[in-house]
Amino acid sequence: MFRTTRFKPPQFRKALPVLLLCLGLFAVTANAASGTSLFIEDWPLEMDLFLDLKDLCRKGDRSICQDVSARLSYSLDGQQNQDIPVQVRTRGTWRLRRDICRVPLLFLIFPEDQTEGTLFAGQDMLPLTTHCSSNRYGRDTDYVLKEYLAYRIYQLLSEKSVRVRLVYIRYRKPAEKKLPDGHYGFLNEHFLSVAARNGVELWKPESFDPTQLKPIEMATMELFQYMIGNTDFSALAQHNIILLRAPDGRVTPLPYDFDLSGLVDADYAGPPPGLGLYSVRQRRYRGFCHPGLDWDALFQKFRDRKMQVFELLESTPGLSEKAQNSTLYYLKKFYDILDSPKKRQKKIVDSCR
Repeated sequence: MFRTTRFKPPQFRKALPVLLLCLGLFAVTANAASGTSLFIEDWPLEMDLFLDLKDLCRKGDRSICQDVSARLSYSLDGQQNQDIPVQVRTRGTWRLRRDICRVPLLFLIFPEDQTEGTLFAGQDMLPLTTHCSSNRYGRDTDYVLKEYLAYRIYQLLSEKSVRVRLVYIRYRKPAEKKLPDGHYGFLNEHFLSVAARNGVELWKPESFDPTQLKPIEMATMELFQYMIGNTDFSALAQHNIILLRAPDGRVTPLPYDFDLSGLVDADYAGPPPGLGLYSVRQRRYRGFCHPGLDWDALFQKFRDRKMQVFELLESTPGLSEKAQNSTLYYLKKFYDILDSPKKRQKKIVDSCR
């Protein structure tokens, strides 16, 4: 018989239907050896990362930093813990600063001979998006969960998207006996994995012809960025965008890093200078015009997924009531624009570059 609970994160965690939970446990049991379930399941994976956060190198020049040895521990369905030795490396820029975040963004680096038979089989390096401060019930928990939501929304819109897995993680000093508070975070699929499962390659040219970009996929990405209120991206400059090149030479943009978006609305976020925006919550369409694009079909694609988007928000565990309400309001304002031919013509089509 399957268990119906795994762990007890903060008290505002939403209950999952027993049937779905049982199906999830079955999938994990069946797929754990190959690691395929890591990004297929969406219930939070409980983990412990044994390291002293003070040992992490938080210098801007990462070339002078050493990776930190650590141990990752997790269990599935109450089974014996699986322990994996890992190397931990800091990443990011803004959140690398100690005066901004207590815990920086991380990379988990896996030794290939230590993951066989575990949920992480086949993984080499995974980005881990962490909480920022030490308050597990604070706004930074909402930041993490809303950025996780943004990735999941984009998965509804494009197969060429970064898959994510929600985790509930404790950062434990190796000699520490007292169990510390847990925090929500999420693991990002490696870009190479995204490319491999879509039959394309990662491509990082010094410059390229924008006509190589697939118009519909580019426009889908740009409208999504407008949806979440993100202006912190550029396909041409490859800023928070990875390029995927198909065998026929056509290029698809792969977006990532949404913490400066209006959807997340982090305290440390601000609109980029020069756009005349007063807040990250103010939307500005930053997409190209794409002559010949069927805008109505694109808008309908987003409208068709409206209820799925709202269901993703509703099913995201751990979001405070205030964050859930403000996020729902923000997303509804986007759909108000799409539902009005006049508004979407003015704010999107006529505002393209």
